[in-house]
Amino acid sequence: MATKSRKPRQKTAKGRRPFFLESADSDKLLSMITALVGEISILKDRVDTHERLAVAGKIATPEEIEAYRPDEPVEDEREALRAAMLDRVFRIISATRDQSPSGNDSEYDALIDQFANDDKTG
Repeated sequence: MATKSRKPRQKTAKGRRPFFLESADSDKLLSMITALVGEISILKDRVDTHERLAVAGKIATPEEIEAYRPDEPVEDEREALRAAMLDRVFRIISATRDQSPSGNDSEYDALIDQFANDDKTG
């Protein structure tokens, strides 16, 4: 019986990296913060899974954690927590936009649309 060889995973994105802000350094910093927020969100979900397994009297083994599938109310609760975290982390962007004397929100709105679309396609 022959074993299937798996194609190695791509570890970096192909193509040029898009920039959204005027300063490339600011854009890089925003990307780093966004990536860290994503990692924290994953960790919070995993901690929640540990807690829910403990309440159910199960031991949080790697297999139990990976097999856990949250029901709709749990997903809704997690989504609300994620939204609140994003609001706290990115509050400075919306506060700066609200205080903008130019009233030009198109760059901010385009940035938000881009992040929203990346979330749905990625």
